[in-house]
This record gives sequence, structure tokens and C-alpha cells, in this order.
Amino acid sequence: MNKPSAPGTFDAPYKIEMEINFDDQVDDHRRIVAELWCCYYTEKRWFRRALTRLGVVVFEFEDMTEATMFRLSH
Repeated sequence: MNKPSAPGTFDAPYKIEMEINFDDQVDDHRRIVAELWCCYYTEKRWFRRALTRLGVVVFEFEDMTEATMFRLSH
């Protein structure tokens, strides 16, 4: 399992934003599934930032291939 790194501890040039309604349990479940995907399907460093006021979660990746695979699966 590849747990998230602390934000800002490495250069993460590949960013993918997901709009999430954090007040909707079903929609917030998409964020949880996306985080689990990263834990189980990445090998390089990654992290996510939850911008709750904006309704956005930003997933940031060190590796372009992993970012691409994430984008295609979500």
C-alpha cells in the first residue's frame, strides 16, 4: 500500500482536480474511492489537497503515467 506523502514534500508536476460536494455522502465517497485507488495502484509519491470551501480535491502525482491512469479511471 502506497500511502500519501505530506503535501509539499516533493515536486508534484501532475495535478488532477475533482469537483466534490463534501456535504453529499455519495459524492464524497468518490473522493474516498479515488484515495484508495492511489493507495493501491501507485508506486511513486502522491498526495491530495482537499479544498472544501471550493468543493475541490486536487490529487498531485510525481509520475505522469500514474497521473494519467488515475485520470482515466476517475
